[in-house]
Amino acid sequence: MDSRDASDTVGDKPRFINEQEHALDELRGRGDQDAVVRALVELATSYWRVGEVKTALEKLEEAWRLAEDQGNHPLAANVLANLGAALANTGQLGPAVEKYERSLTLLDPETDLGAMAPIYASLGLALRDLGDHDEAKRHFQNGIGAFRNAGDVESAVSALNDLALIHQDDADLDGAFKCLQEALDLAKSQEGEDSLVARTLSNLGRLQTAQGKGVEARESLETALELASGGQDVGTLISLGMIFADLGNHEKAIECFERSQAIARDMGWAVDEANALFYLARIHAGLGDHERALDYYSMSGRMADQMGDRGSMAMISWNAGLSLLAMERAEEALAAMHDAVNYWREIGAPDAEEHAKALSEFEAKVNPTPS
Repeated sequence: MDSRDASDTVGDKPRFINEQEHALDELRGRGDQDAVVRALVELATSYWRVGEVKTALEKLEEAWRLAEDQGNHPLAANVLANLGAALANTGQLGPAVEKYERSLTLLDPETDLGAMAPIYASLGLALRDLGDHDEAKRHFQNGIGAFRNAGDVESAVSALNDLALIHQDDADLDGAFKCLQEALDLAKSQEGEDSLVARTLSNLGRLQTAQGKGVEARESLETALELASGGQDVGTLISLGMIFADLGNHEKAIECFERSQAIARDMGWAVDEANALFYLARIHAGLGDHERALDYYSMSGRMADQMGDRGSMAMISWNAGLSLLAMERAEEALAAMHDAVNYWREIGAPDAEEHAKALSEFEAKVNPTPS
């Protein structure tokens, strides 16, 4: 992801995006189609970072069409993997899996294993979210092996963390600890990689809590918070906030979410800011402050709407509906939850009908049928 400050604008776009658009036009003029494809992927990443999700997807679709026409299989696979990631991040997990699987068919394990590694990991994440943990583990293990062979320590650490979380979800605490210990050893072997250590320690703290190791968990989490704050690591700060919330340490959780939101806002990272606002809403709702929660849901929802992120809009609308129900504003609540179900159905979310059933139950309670 592009980490440049999006506040430096020309017209209605960040300056760096205008520069990328200009460079792309020059490449089109030269007729170098492979270079055009790569530039389109980079431009899509930049649009994604500033919250222009629809435009990012359009750029990736254009890149895919060009790469397919060129017959450059490794390049086409890269574009498909980026498209899969974009779809997964908007909640379209089924289509994302299809893109990832198709991209793998374009690559040769004998010569392209390095390129296959991140696709294995991304496919593992999508399958985990779809509930297929066995297949997710298999793909993560393939990815970790490939990352190690390529000497890509950062990606290996990230994949080991994700694999650990699946083991923990499956109540395999020993398997989770083994993955995290391996990840921590790798992360500490790299100078200047505080964010890797922070992420691993945050997950280790969660695991130690599940194991009943309170003292060790607090030490891991406090160290992770210090490292993540110093490195402006928004993703780890949000993860830490979620962990502190689960542990009932609401003050620390709010601190993490507020820090992550401030960093993302200052850097112009719209997707990260919307996520931080959503989690601030969730924690205030959990504390019973539904008025404040609705304020945060509203801010996050506006950003998700601008980005065209239907998956996030669904989550925000559903949770806002729950807060409205708690405030006895039933009509508004049901309307928000209807919106959520429609968004989930629109993107083919696997739990859309489960939420539709829950909504029907809420409606029956709010508007009981006369006997």
